[in-house]
Amino acid sequence: MTSSPDSAAESMETDESSSSSRWPAQQLLKAVRCGDASAARRLLRRRDFPRQLLDTEAEADSGATALLLACQAGRLDLLLLLLRHGASVRACDRFGWDALNIACWYQQSHLLPPLLARLSSEGAGDEMGRKLERRCG
Repeated sequence: MTSSPDSAAESMETDESSSSSRWPAQQLLKAVRCGDASAARRLLRRRDFPRQLLDTEAEADSGATALLLACQAGRLDLLLLLLRHGASVRACDRFGWDALNIACWYQQSHLLPPLLARLSSEGAGDEMGRKLERRCG
């Protein structure tokens, strides 16, 4: 089956618009990876920032979201910024690790209180507290 030139052009336009709508989220990953809190803050304040991509836009190799990268680096400032803008503590990378796993593995215990507070506010604090004891205990 062959496609018409019109459908190929439409496909290219869709890819370009999809790519451009993901641009701020990709730049956020870059800013967090580089530890640039001011750039991350500017991106998150943009009205056109695609909030739905905050937990789904991830690094290609690891699947790490911006929040997971902040946890890995031990950056409390970035973690708090991302949580304020709605990042999910439950988002996982491609290996199934969430923010608590990452914080424990990289021995970033100073990140645990805000992560647990968010989980508690979502009604999962007790369950996650028990998991945390098993992970870090």
